[in-house]
Amino acid sequence: MKTSILEAGLPRGTVLIVSTMALLFLAAPGGLLAAAPDGNQAAPARITLQSRPGAMQVEARVPGLDNQAFALGIPETIGCREAMLVNFPEAKIEWQGPDADGVVSCSWGPGGRVSYELRLIPAVDYVDVKMTVRNHTEFLWHDVFAFNCVNPIEAPAFQDWKLARTYMSSRGKPLCMARTARVKGHMPTVGFYLPEWIKAGEESVFVRGFEATSPDRTDGSWIVTLSEPAGAYMAATAIEAAFLFDNLDRCCLHAAPGFGDIGPREGSTTVSRIYLAKGTLDEFLQRLEADRPQLAARQKLARSRTVNRDTKPFGRMEEMTPDELEEVLTKAPVAFVPLGTFEHHGWHLPVCFDGIKAHALCERVAQRTGGTVLPTFFYGTGGGHVSYKWTLMLPEAQIAPLIEKTLDHLARQGFKVVVLLTGHYPQEQVDMVHRLARDAQERHPRVRFIGLTEPEVTTAEPGDPASGDHAAKYETSLAQTLNRDWVHLDRLTAGRDPAQVTLPDTPKKDAPTHDPTHALYAIHGQDPRTKASKELGDKLLAEIVSRLAGKVEEALRGARTEAGP
Repeated sequence: MKTSILEAGLPRGTVLIVSTMALLFLAAPGGLLAAAPDGNQAAPARITLQSRPGAMQVEARVPGLDNQAFALGIPETIGCREAMLVNFPEAKIEWQGPDADGVVSCSWGPGGRVSYELRLIPAVDYVDVKMTVRNHTEFLWHDVFAFNCVNPIEAPAFQDWKLARTYMSSRGKPLCMARTARVKGHMPTVGFYLPEWIKAGEESVFVRGFEATSPDRTDGSWIVTLSEPAGAYMAATAIEAAFLFDNLDRCCLHAAPGFGDIGPREGSTTVSRIYLAKGTLDEFLQRLEADRPQLAARQKLARSRTVNRDTKPFGRMEEMTPDELEEVLTKAPVAFVPLGTFEHHGWHLPVCFDGIKAHALCERVAQRTGGTVLPTFFYGTGGGHVSYKWTLMLPEAQIAPLIEKTLDHLARQGFKVVVLLTGHYPQEQVDMVHRLARDAQERHPRVRFIGLTEPEVTTAEPGDPASGDHAAKYETSLAQTLNRDWVHLDRLTAGRDPAQVTLPDTPKKDAPTHDPTHALYAIHGQDPRTKASKELGDKLLAEIVSRLAGKVEEALRGARTEAGP
């Protein structure tokens, strides 16, 4: 059975958009873990992927779902707001793999106006889909997306011909698609649903061409079908979807994740995940919420998302226009001030890691709460690395007045919540941040100031004294989740020349952290080579985003309540 909607009845010339940004969730009766005869759980088998030669289609066969198969069309079409960019099956597809890890990949477009690279990475209960789209023209593309198809070709439990078991998010709650207003265009089996933040007239030409856009909007980025009998789900999701789409010809689901704006010679990368899991609708939503921070951290867009939404606008202050900042003040008056320092972080991490870490964390929280993130303040104070090479520390008396003035300025501009997050946390810096937030609160009682470090909103693993360290287990784990390109564990080697890598007043002792010839020089905490992990980093990031976002939203409610109508 073919899965391309183009082959299912679209007029010639109509282009479909399929995206790797689509986060897909699949499940069916049978379970992911099979019990062994002795009562122990057997090692679960990984999903197997098999590409269809010459076609934009990969079969995903799921051992945990009784070997049921789903067809993934990734991507069938790539486009932007103004035009279609690539129409498959016009392109000739040459798949590679599966390799020893089961990975299937392909690329297309060298020398053309657009190119892409795609990797489908299977695991036991999900498939990660990583896609990069590059612009080789001289024009700015707005709201680039790729169109993705998920078809239960050999999974009849997920064929929901009446949409009675298919849901999307509306006003923060699941809405059964059978209750939506369905506009029947030239292809009556197709329905489109736009996010609330897309303004009228700004939907893509692809969507307009179907003339089948429902008046019902979604405030989420997922569409899910529950199995019959109950117990599993199939869903397509994205970190931010350009639109949702279903086709009752084949009971296939689609989310068109966005790559943002891509300028000349720029590229954007999105990472999606195909889940294969048993569960209820509530369990699906809980898992999706838990995984969003980790997945959001893996997106690498060419440009920060422009503030054109009706809810919770966010962005980097240095990239925002005055009108965009006014929208932030109106809808999400939150300012994030990340703090760090210049400091030796072992041979494997950037010297300004504290600051770039804090900024990345602020951005993740702002995506949840809305708000603007200021450029990092890279001057810190205190700690045991003051005299290390590549470290630049300043006395509190020199840097505190600058931060105080910044907080005063943000309060005068109209922000209701100001978050001061320091990624550098020796006691001197922590005390300073707490005092700055406390004093600013006294000066501006109608604004809520939050001053803290990330270990204050994370939980240490059993047996560990704290959930923070210096370039060791915890910081390295966070780095692996936030941006794996920051981490170079292979550079943790011994034998460097002390005369070259230290300064005359750098302390030198027998302890590894003070021995410049040691592989663990400048590291305070557990050996990151054996103790750090991306799994721990994912856990820490989820805790930080969830808990800090909760503090921000609570503070914002308090500030608005006090301000009155």
